[in-house]
Amino acid sequence: MRKNRVAIAVIGLATLLMISPLFLNHQALYGVDGPFQYSRIYEAAMQLKNHNFSFMNLYTFQQAGRIVNSLYSPLVAVLCGILLLLVGNWFRFQIISLFIVYFLCGYFMYAWHRFVIKPHLTKKPNRVRL
Repeated sequence: MRKNRVAIAVIGLATLLMISPLFLNHQALYGVDGPFQYSRIYEAAMQLKNHNFSFMNLYTFQQAGRIVNSLYSPLVAVLCGILLLLVGNWFRFQIISLFIVYFLCGYFMYAWHRFVIKPHLTKKPNRVRL
């Protein structure tokens, strides 16, 4: 159990180190695909806030009624929309969502190594005798 605590602490510190540029610069990341993905998340948040559930985009993309979530996963957009409604602004949303994603990725890599890779490395190879 102590190994798990140490590993979780190391993963948490590494995660904080990776998102520290956001804190130091006081700026969120905004890439090429950012406006599109942020529009999807904002759309999901506004649909949840106004109890108006639809696959058509009614609050973003110039209220054109585009159907975007049929191509992309609406579940991820809804989960991110819930997080956006809970935290209140985009900067906090990005910090918390990046922390969650980086931490879960680190933890699942640790668990994969511990429960899948490590047992195979400690097995003795079968010797074939002729």
